[in-house]
Amino acid sequence: MVNQSVSTQLLRHFEGGAVTPLTLLDLVDRHRVSVSAALAQHKDRQSELGQYFTPEPIARFMASMILPCAEADTLRVLDSGCGNAILTAAFVSEVCTRWPIRPREIFVTLWEVDEDLAAEIERTVALCAEVCEGEGIKFTADIRFGDFIKDASAIVDREGLYATKLAPFDVAIMNPPYRK
Repeated sequence: MVNQSVSTQLLRHFEGGAVTPLTLLDLVDRHRVSVSAALAQHKDRQSELGQYFTPEPIARFMASMILPCAEADTLRVLDSGCGNAILTAAFVSEVCTRWPIRPREIFVTLWEVDEDLAAEIERTVALCAEVCEGEGIKFTADIRFGDFIKDASAIVDREGLYATKLAPFDVAIMNPPYRK
């Protein structure tokens, strides 16, 4: 049975109402299901890219394991294999619903190898920004396309392991790619 209040809030979103921290993950998960179905038609490509999109309950659980950062005014988050960015959405939902002290700003760097997911990532990022704005939190996202491991290795090689030019992250939330 569908929770009526969540269902009503989702309907309001589709009719132009605001998305909330409580409806954010449900909405992103609906997009995940449709993207996963489209990917399933191209098994070879899905396997080659190691694409598996994290379901909402697992994303919510993963985000709940991140402890609140009371001292952080700005949180820098890394989502290094973002898919449709559901883990970023789960983190935003967690911060906005469960953290007793919230940051003033969340800055997320999202990395994805599949540029075909750009519209999905941008949609999720826009929803996260809307939720954060409603909660008085500034949300900024830097979306990058490429292989995170290769790109990060190149940065380290170029700048050195202890380079001060690399921006540190406070939180990394990721579900690694699966290759078969």
